[in-house]
Amino acid sequence: MVDINTLHFSAKRVIDLYLAEIKKIKPCFIKGVYITGSVVLDDFYPNKSDIDFTVFCNKLPDDDQLSLLNEIHLKIQSAFCKPNLNGYYVDVSLFTGNITKYPSFFEGRMIKHREYDLPCFSLYELKASSVCVYGEKLPVININENEVQKELKENINSYWLGWVKSHSKIGYKRLLLMLFPQLMEWGVLGVARQLYTLEMGCITSKYNAGVFFLNKYPNVAEQAVHEALRIRKTDMPIKKMISFSWERPTITSKSMLLIISKFNQEYNSKSLTIR
Repeated sequence: MVDINTLHFSAKRVIDLYLAEIKKIKPCFIKGVYITGSVVLDDFYPNKSDIDFTVFCNKLPDDDQLSLLNEIHLKIQSAFCKPNLNGYYVDVSLFTGNITKYPSFFEGRMIKHREYDLPCFSLYELKASSVCVYGEKLPVININENEVQKELKENINSYWLGWVKSHSKIGYKRLLLMLFPQLMEWGVLGVARQLYTLEMGCITSKYNAGVFFLNKYPNVAEQAVHEALRIRKTDMPIKKMISFSWERPTITSKSMLLIISKFNQEYNSKSLTIR
């Protein structure tokens, strides 16, 4: 992880403006602001990475506060094309599981009730790799290793397996994968990252997960992982990085299926031990 003072300039200026604006809403509205993902895992690329955030509130924002928050996000988007802010506004109910949907600014719009994705894994990520950029440190978060492991398995065999199928069959998504190399990076390194967490019990970046996979499983999906790592290091917005390839969907899907297979083998032979 990196220290907040050493964040990439393009990320820090977005965060600084966000904090300056959010503090104006209401005294004691916020308990703390936490950043996760590539920006704190030293795998940040200003032209394509997002800034993932979680804001803990003393009380979930009402409609008026959500309107103000939406204005802040739109102001930041107007000031900076990239990186984008994506995240949730939560309260202590996140720890009890009483609420599963929270206000979220995601992909350019405010969503009043958005499902909190991978709740057990996301809590683990907050505990293990978040950086507090404002307010209080996180309270003690109790992690159920079995639930995290189950969630990873469900996700890789539902979302990711579905992603492979939808980008393999003839259609719009397969065409997109032919056109945009970053979709290959997204898929191959995405499943490699989940395998890394299962095997190592900790959070890492997509890039490090790819390197780990090459070292642990030589000659397995090697071409695709090398290519995904090369694309990862190419800092260009997805819409500007176009390189047509007939073979990319086939190579991507076969490689992702191999990595998913390795995940399921490891899942059946060991238990997740969180470090």
